[in-house]
Amino acid sequence: MDLASILEIDDKKLLDKKLRKAFSPYSLPIAVDGEELTCLIILINSTIPRNKIKDIIDKQQAQELWKDDGHLDKCLTEVGWYHTHNLKYPDARVSHQVYRGDSPTVYPNVLSSANLPYGLGWANNSAMVNYAKLFSAEFLWRGDVITLGTLLTAKQPLWLDKLVLLGVNKNKLDSMIAYLDNELSQKQTPHEISDYSKQLRFMVTGKPIAVTPIVSHTVQAKIHKLAPSLRTTTISHGHPASVSGLVASVGGFSRVLNYYPSVKRNRTKDFITARRDKKGCFDNSVLSSKSFVNALKCIAKENLAPTVRQRRQLRVSALRFIRKQLILWLAPMMEWRDSESNANYDTEPSSIENKLIVTPLEQLPQLVAELNLKFYQSIQFNKYASRYAFHPELILPIKMQLSWLLRYLAIPISTTVATNSHVYLHLQQLKVSDASSLSNPYVAGIPSLTALWGFVEYYQLRLNKLAGTSIDMESVAWFISEYQEIQTKKLPEPCTPVSKRSVSNIKRSGIIDGKYCDLTVDLIIALRIPDKETTPTKQLLQAALPSKFAGGTLLPPALYEQRDWLNIYSSRSELFSVVSRFPKSGCWIYSDNGKLDSFQKLEQRLKLEPDLKPVNMGFIALEKPQERVNSIAEQHCFAEPCIGVVQCKNAIEVRLEGAKQFFDSAFWHLSSENTAMLMKTYHKD
Repeated sequence: MDLASILEIDDKKLLDKKLRKAFSPYSLPIAVDGEELTCLIILINSTIPRNKIKDIIDKQQAQELWKDDGHLDKCLTEVGWYHTHNLKYPDARVSHQVYRGDSPTVYPNVLSSANLPYGLGWANNSAMVNYAKLFSAEFLWRGDVITLGTLLTAKQPLWLDKLVLLGVNKNKLDSMIAYLDNELSQKQTPHEISDYSKQLRFMVTGKPIAVTPIVSHTVQAKIHKLAPSLRTTTISHGHPASVSGLVASVGGFSRVLNYYPSVKRNRTKDFITARRDKKGCFDNSVLSSKSFVNALKCIAKENLAPTVRQRRQLRVSALRFIRKQLILWLAPMMEWRDSESNANYDTEPSSIENKLIVTPLEQLPQLVAELNLKFYQSIQFNKYASRYAFHPELILPIKMQLSWLLRYLAIPISTTVATNSHVYLHLQQLKVSDASSLSNPYVAGIPSLTALWGFVEYYQLRLNKLAGTSIDMESVAWFISEYQEIQTKKLPEPCTPVSKRSVSNIKRSGIIDGKYCDLTVDLIIALRIPDKETTPTKQLLQAALPSKFAGGTLLPPALYEQRDWLNIYSSRSELFSVVSRFPKSGCWIYSDNGKLDSFQKLEQRLKLEPDLKPVNMGFIALEKPQERVNSIAEQHCFAEPCIGVVQCKNAIEVRLEGAKQFFDSAFWHLSSENTAMLMKTYHKD
């Protein structure tokens, strides 16, 4: 919709709401071609509080404001507080600091402000939030996303003439252009680190560097624009105008992507009970999901996409998803085959359930016809999927997927992999409470991968100090078996005296909202042990375990649950034989091999691939490291957190893909290259 179309609305209240929303930083830019004068009227009237102006397109009011040099000077003063990255987010106590610089370097398969057009936001004194809108509001003109500040510095004749028509004299216009040109061309970086700004310590080329992550205005605005089509949640701010103009425009409810790991309640015991009661053994719950029904709908050629290419992409995506769901449908059988007590299950000898358990592996493909029939019987009485039972368009594709699955099950578990000099440390069923699930300021769900690496680095430091060794923890694999979102907010501890000059009570600081979770994880850490050293004992490895993970409290399992929670493996084959039997209810955090080069691609892939999850992949430096006051290291730099994607790989899929794929895709380490600190998969033998 363009500005001319909105102006046709007769309802004044609705018109005012639409116009204000159209020029808000969280909305898609609106075309103003042919309505340049009205655009200038709306922009200047937006600098007045809503309760002090009746009509945002009041021309007379706009002319008075454009002629008011004092008012214009206040608007111009706020240009000095325009930023590319917001130092006041999320803690508004950071004051008198602004960061305005170039876009970071583009890196493959991670997204940052480098993947978006250059843009500016505002953050300063909350009382000045309206004045900042005049020169920062974005709109479309002649096909380009632009602001009034940019148009004036470019001296666009059409816009200059419209301003003169509204009463701006030539001298004031020249001074405005000169001020904007001078201010917007300058880069701004703080010379010291605020006490309220976070700092992280990274080792780069063997030297510690302090990094302060700062949020990008353009990425934050882009997340808000993607909100209608992707899963999001909100982070609330008590004083939004103190945080930024963007946060103020959304009433203090900042949007973040909200994608949790693919973890389900472990129902294996329930299935065993159901089997003994002869109530069925397949996990039919996976056939009832909306995503599975939509995949069947796609294969059945309902609601076809408009182009052949889109139809092909959707079909391939649907078949992949159906295959994953069929794996989960059969997962209880695979777990029972692995169980030592599977002979105790009481079933009819001729049933497909019994055949799947007792039939030798190499003969499993012979059961495809019976299994195909069982599948359709399972969905025949399912109220969501019953319409697709024995659907002619589905019979062949489903049978082919089941045939592929049985053929792979018939292949013995592949544990033969290349030998290497690593020792693998398996930490089992670690409990983490109150971990931060806000991966970075743009994403919630899976805790940050850099937090995972921070745990490993600290573990390595503690172990080497305790054992007197020089062991290198080179990479880590991460399995999440349980996940629970925490709904309550955290109340900060009392930390600020009411009076600084006398004995007084201590008050709490304002609540800074976040997202938190409880989770249970397994970690597999690859250790590189020097030739002259031996592997530390289990007691030393257990004693060196850190007590923090992603900001939460980490504890090993209780003694009554599991005494032997730490194991050491020198053989990859032996390790994978254990890994391949992990419960299907959890998921491995796998690297993604797909292409990710734009936010449009991210949106498309998150819709098509349910197991794909966004996560913080690391940080891209915005400048060269330098000395700064209050830095926790000799060198400091500001950096932008970046968005990547990971695959939540079900344990059954990991088993079917084999050991080589596991060791190629499941292990992570921090890579420092050029100006970036990014988590990547580890392939070094």
